Amino acid sequence: MPDTPSYLRAADAGYAKLFNVTTDWTAKSQWLMREERPPAPLATVSPNPSSGASVSSGEPAVTLKGRSVYYGALLYLADLAGSLWLAILAQAVVAAVAITLTLSALHRASGTTARAPPSLLIGVGLAVATPLGFFVSYLMPDLFGALGLLAMMNLLFLRQQLSRRARAFFLAVLAFAVLSHSVNLTFTLLLLLTIVAVRLILRRGPTSPALLAVAGCVAIGFAGQLAFDLTVKRLTGAAPVRPPFVAMRLIADGPGLDFLREHCASQPFIYCRLDTTRPAHSDTLLWSPDPQHSLFRGLSYADQRAAAAQQTRFVLAVAQDRPWSVVTALSRDVLQQLFSFDLLGFNYGDGMRQRYASAVPERLLEPMRQTEAYKGTLALRPTEIATVLVTIVSLVAILLFLRRSRTDSSLGNLRGACLFILFAVLLNAALCGALSGPKGRYQMRLIWVLPVLAAGVFVTRRNDARAGQHAV
Repeated sequence: MPDTPSYLRAADAGYAKLFNVTTDWTAKSQWLMREERPPAPLATVSPNPSSGASVSSGEPAVTLKGRSVYYGALLYLADLAGSLWLAILAQAVVAAVAITLTLSALHRASGTTARAPPSLLIGVGLAVATPLGFFVSYLMPDLFGALGLLAMMNLLFLRQQLSRRARAFFLAVLAFAVLSHSVNLTFTLLLLLTIVAVRLILRRGPTSPALLAVAGCVAIGFAGQLAFDLTVKRLTGAAPVRPPFVAMRLIADGPGLDFLREHCASQPFIYCRLDTTRPAHSDTLLWSPDPQHSLFRGLSYADQRAAAAQQTRFVLAVAQDRPWSVVTALSRDVLQQLFSFDLLGFNYGDGMRQRYASAVPERLLEPMRQTEAYKGTLALRPTEIATVLVTIVSLVAILLFLRRSRTDSSLGNLRGACLFILFAVLLNAALCGALSGPKGRYQMRLIWVLPVLAAGVFVTRRNDARAGQHAV
């Protein structure tokens, strides 16, 4: 992923500062800063004075929020230890342990005990017929979105089926998941608030200790972000900036672009510099280095800060001006996200190869050039098709279980886990589709959780069948 070098360079910056050393990552960072120095602040459209953005010539470089230095530290430590494959190995081990513990807890919740051969077969099936294998080897925090979701499900609904060590493991996984990316933190917080609301309304659900444990992990996530913000401000003199994802999404979808066409004369947002005669993709608006097409990365540091600072005011103005268009556009994004089952990005395009050539040290770049992904020949379609089929089968199994177990109070926690995961899949589509735009990667990163849950549900069905046979 083109973002991976950014995670490593962020960790390297801290390492170089702490130990006063220079590495090949440091050299790459310095070269990129020289080559990608942004233009001077725009003269035609001034930042809103109330935004607090500075236009001084000594404006410090922009540090982005969202790309976690904590996940970067995992990758960087693996690189220091000799190979980034160590990070992949660590992700594989954590995923394997999380799946094994989850299957054991699901089986115990249904009144059975997980046996090694079935659990092993399920793990192999997940690796072959779902995107799990791709995301385990993906040097991005996407995997921890799914692992954090599994951890939260276990801590909330299967807590009594977990040993102390298993609880500690899932607490550590959830804490790292919310530290590894701001979307994971937002996702976990929204899930927690929903569960609390349901518990208050229905007067039943996860116990208070379980909710407090998850809330503690969320607090760790916010504390980690605060520590990062304060450190960046102390070292650079300026707080980190969150890119204007939602504003760019509204412009790319149409409502924001129509608003700019009509209101730029009276409301001079920095986004008014855009050529409104033609549509633009949100990724281009955010990440293009060309100031003629960019509304963020291609701008000066001062204007990048202005673009980020003006986002909230712009989004509210667009929503107030054309609410139905905004709702329609976002709903379309969410639905498209919900049915996106592709692995685009795992085969590198020309743009990705160019980015790697400029951002990755040669000692790592040369082995990359030998891979199927770099050549663009990695076979993705079989996994995409298999994932759709496995997802359909898993959904059918889960829905049949929910229908069949309505009157069985002993399966209440298992029902709660099923409903929780189904809602989480919908929330993930809403959050990612609305904020960043529909991408198969956002769906595929956690859809493999469904067959894990379906495997536990299948055990309860087999038990019912055996119980019926014994009764006869």
